[in-house]
Amino acid sequence: MLMGHVAEKESARLAIARATNAKTYLTKDKGIDGSRIQVADGGPGSGTVEVWFVPAGATMPTAKPQQ
Repeated sequence: MLMGHVAEKESARLAIARATNAKTYLTKDKGIDGSRIQVADGGPGSGTVEVWFVPAGATMPTAKPQQ
């Protein structure tokens, strides 16, 4: 899972855009199967993308915006 975050004063849409751009990089440049990657909005944070490794069969974590 790729969880995008926005920095203070940034548009909320950038969170998903960041995560989607990271997914594009991983699929096109690194050859990872796109069906294995999910993107999520992590809310406020530091304008970054978190990479979460979730084992097969595990419950997908829920996004908790950082304070």
